[in-house]
Amino acid sequence: MQSDGTTELSTYASWFNQVNRGGLKRPSDTLVDLVCAMEIVVRGKVSFDNLSSTSLLVAPLKEAILESTAVKHYADQIFRGCKFDNSFQVERIAYLFLTVRGFAVVRAKRTQLHASKTNNSKPSFSLRQVLGSKSINIM
Repeated sequence: MQSDGTTELSTYASWFNQVNRGGLKRPSDTLVDLVCAMEIVVRGKVSFDNLSSTSLLVAPLKEAILESTAVKHYADQIFRGCKFDNSFQVERIAYLFLTVRGFAVVRAKRTQLHASKTNNSKPSFSLRQVLGSKSINIM
């Protein structure tokens, strides 16, 4: 939450209205806080600079998320007044979050590797490039 009394979602209200085509639902502030708490736990457990095959395993990350007191607090706020045990729903939210987050990390890492490959490749000596560099040197 921001200190001036506005919520995190109210700052993005114009973006929601612009992107909305009739079916976009605004999440509650508590759900956004729950996802932020999950993100904090994942960032604390995973070193994104040194990723390995076991870095993004769902089971240990989900267990760490479910043990977090902030996640428990926001989950209790979301499911306040429900007569059933909310642990299954929180597990499903954590699993969905980790799935989306895992794909985002892999996509970012793949883009980073692709960029480093293109930077390390030898320069092209096509006719257009050679003529372009010569015309720049002449002017």
